[in-house]
Amino acid sequence: MADFEGRCEDILMLAGEALGIDLSYLSPNSASLDQCETSLQRKVDELRSIFFPYWSCQPTIFRSPPVHYRLRAKFGIGRVLPQASHPAGPMAGITESARTGAPQGSPGKLCYLMWGADKKPVVISSFPLASRRINDLMPRLLLALGEGPLILRRSLRAVNFLDTLAGDTLIALIYETAWAEGG
Repeated sequence: MADFEGRCEDILMLAGEALGIDLSYLSPNSASLDQCETSLQRKVDELRSIFFPYWSCQPTIFRSPPVHYRLRAKFGIGRVLPQASHPAGPMAGITESARTGAPQGSPGKLCYLMWGADKKPVVISSFPLASRRINDLMPRLLLALGEGPLILRRSLRAVNFLDTLAGDTLIALIYETAWAEGG
């Protein structure tokens, strides 16, 4: 599935360059929960304008559900410090190592990070666009990592989830540095 989506994004980029227009919003990664209908209409309008000279039929539109339709998700990993140990502010509670992606050995509770339009990390606890299974596994994974041996969370940088329609889920833990037993 990831390979298919990657090829779709490549095709969109090439088509956009050939037509002289930006088609990046057609990417499967472009729609957010509050923009689903607007994004869908924009995609339909753009595809109609591209194909109209060659095909005048009305397309059949298959809408994705507004939530739980993505079978893959990627998150950064950060640490939230206890309230008493950090100043107030928009990034309050997220350690510097979490902001920069540097190796993390800092104390604090693990959290998932996504990056907003302003390129600043945002702490999230769920991701409604992802499948129910991914949303169910997200807090369970953080709990297991937090209670597990330090080596599992030391220099942990990101987590990738890949779900399948068959009911299997792959979770990849991405580390900044290689594991060192006892160190």
